[in-house]
Order: sequence, then C-alpha cells, then structure tokens
Amino acid sequence: MSVDFASAANSRTSMTRDLTIRRMAVGWQHPVTRAVDAVGLLEFDGTQHRFRYLRRASRVSGFRPFIGFARLDGVYESEALFPLFAQRAMSPRRPDYSQYLRSLDLDDTASTWEQIARTEGRLAGDTIHLVPEPTVGPDGSTAGCFLVAGIRHRMPDQDRRDAILGSLQPGSKLFLRDEPDNPVNPRAILVSQYEKIDIGWVPNMLVEYVHKVRNSGDCRIQVRHVNGAESPVHMRLLAEIRGKVMPGYEAFSGSGWETY
Repeated sequence: MSVDFASAANSRTSMTRDLTIRRMAVGWQHPVTRAVDAVGLLEFDGTQHRFRYLRRASRVSGFRPFIGFARLDGVYESEALFPLFAQRAMSPRRPDYSQYLRSLDLDDTASTWEQIARTEGRLAGDTIHLVPEPTVGPDGSTAGCFLVAGIRHRMPDQDRRDAILGSLQPGSKLFLRDEPDNPVNPRAILVSQYEKIDIGWVPNMLVEYVHKVRNSGDCRIQVRHVNGAESPVHMRLLAEIRGKVMPGYEAFSGSGWETY
C-alpha cells in the first residue's frame, strides 16, 4: 500500500538510489528496557520524502505503529516532511533559534532535515530516535556524525560528567572499545577518552557500521562539537567518525534492514 501525504495522484512506487537520496534510520526506544531498535527508514531525495517500516518492526517487543503510519506494510510519501518528524525541529521564529543551531554545530541556513539529523529528532518523554546514514564515497571513504549515547548512564555523577566533557574540544581524539558483556547488545561499542575513561556508547543503530569501519583498519574518531552543562545530556557530545569501507557499502542495508 502507498500513502502520499502530498497528493495521491503523484504517488510513486519506486525510488532510484543515487547520491541525492539521504536516509535516516528511525528507531524506537522501549520505555522499560530503554533498548533502541531500528523500526523504519526515512528517505529524502531532494524532492520527495518517504517512510517505510522495516520488516523486523513487527517482532520488536512492545512496538506499535506510529500515529499517521498505521500500516506496517505501507509506503508513505510526501513532498513536505511528515509532521511526526518535522515537529522535532525548532521554529525559526523562536528568539533562541540561532543559538540553538550553534549548539548543533549548524548555521542559520540549516534545513529542518539537517536539524533533526543532528539532534536524533528527540523530544522530552519521546521514544523516537533518528540516526542519519553515514556517507560512503565511490572509493569506500566514509564519514558520519552521531551524538554519543547513554552519557548520563555511563557517568551518573554530574560533577565528574561536567569535568570530563568540559575538557574536550573540537578535534579531541576519542577511542572506541568493545563491550561484549553489554546486557542489551553484545556488539556494543563504548566511546572513551584516553582509552580508559568511558563517556557513552555508539548509538545502537550505528554499531554494525562502526564495526565495519574499524575492521578496515582505517578508523578515526574525534570530537565534532561539545556543548556545556546547560544543554540536555544527550546533546552534550557530537562525535565524528571517518575511515574506509568496501566501495558500494551502505550502512542501513542487509540483514535486519529489509523494508516492506
């Protein structure tokens, strides 16, 4: 089934993957376990937005379809970004709009899409997480940004948390460390300072991608942007990863990423 929020007459049933198409993984956080599972893909080709559920969404414990996207087998299309996601960006009419964009390491030309990609589209008390797909060049060179997850959980003491994050600056080197005994995901990857001071985790939806980059032998991770204690904890640290993967590799593809 295809649902076009802009015009049913202009509904499209296929989209050619090319360099103009951008994607975000849409995740859902279980309210009790706090585990985040990928349940959908949000795409934008410069003209049209598309949302589709992953086939695995029907097997995610406790998950129910999002409001406005009732059918798991639906293909939802719109020229405008769907309200469920658009509401996660700040209005440019807000007096603190420019300051907010600076906290995201963006400027005043940033689009709604760029805003929600940078913030994970998270709202207070919400269960939706958005993670932008890393870029992969023709030669396999790759880059991506992500908010370091679980900072409050890993560093519950606020004074210690503020001291460690306050010591970081853009360009500061970060380290990655496997956590095979993680009770939620045995392939979890910790983000650390000086190889020993654990700050948080790679977002669950990017874990397999980061493993691929690390396995290539060419993986570099550093601080892209750091915010002060006045910012929400989940927005304190933006990391940037660069490296190599096999040419043609796509982060959100393969087993577990099949859509309806």
